[in-house]
Amino acid sequence: MLFVPPSMSSMIPEVEAVRDRGDFIVYYNPTDSFTKYEKLVKSSKYLENKVKWLNSAFKMPRDVYVAFAECGVTNAYYIPSLPDENRGAILICYEYIKYSYEIMEYLVTPGKADRYLDINLICKSGKNCSSAETRTLDIIDFVIYHELGHALIDLYNLPLPTAREDMADSLSSYILLKFLKGDAGTASIRNAAWSFLLQSSVSSLDNTDFAGVHSLNIQRFHNLACFAYGSDPSSNRDLVGVGLLTKDRAKKCPGEYKTLVSSWDKLLVDHLQNRLY
Repeated sequence: MLFVPPSMSSMIPEVEAVRDRGDFIVYYNPTDSFTKYEKLVKSSKYLENKVKWLNSAFKMPRDVYVAFAECGVTNAYYIPSLPDENRGAILICYEYIKYSYEIMEYLVTPGKADRYLDINLICKSGKNCSSAETRTLDIIDFVIYHELGHALIDLYNLPLPTAREDMADSLSSYILLKFLKGDAGTASIRNAAWSFLLQSSVSSLDNTDFAGVHSLNIQRFHNLACFAYGSDPSSNRDLVGVGLLTKDRAKKCPGEYKTLVSSWDKLLVDHLQNRLY
């Protein structure tokens, strides 16, 4: 079932909530097939908390739904303009949440992912090992901010002529690593990176993979690992220690992360709420 937003009139607030002209709006499309994953994202007010932060962070020219829906495909999207509405949407499909959960369940099941990843990378010594549910929400964090990247490039008309999927990955990394408190951003980046690494480990490539607009999964893994290491080499030195992030790339990662932050700071400075700085 495709995402069908509520009527515009039912969603207009009586009083303008912010000085800018738009808001992010939470929406859940009903699902009968993915109730387990609907419960996962609804039970903790996950999306409501994300949207509250987004509205406090960004000045928006118009409204954008942030929605979970059953799509018929395993994917996530930014939709620039919905039919009959002057609004866009960031849409995360329940099918994609299910797919991500299955990867994270595989990751934490003894004897499975540890064939590809050192167990100490998955569950750091001396720390509790996060559940598949928690790790799935980490991946959804990364995906929401990735699709937000597409939304901001579109709505702010940012001067990024090519490689927009890589730019969306970098925007997600920027938000997770700069703005999330404590280790939350690093956890999201690392779990998204593990997902890309595992997908690359169990798949074979053909010409269509090289023709895609996304970088290959293994490249996306290395880029995320580099941003994580560059933001905090001490907490992520295990990536280098086991050889997943090469020493040559690791030397460049602090500079890559610094460039990531300074570039997005400049691109977004006129669009962020002042209280972020």
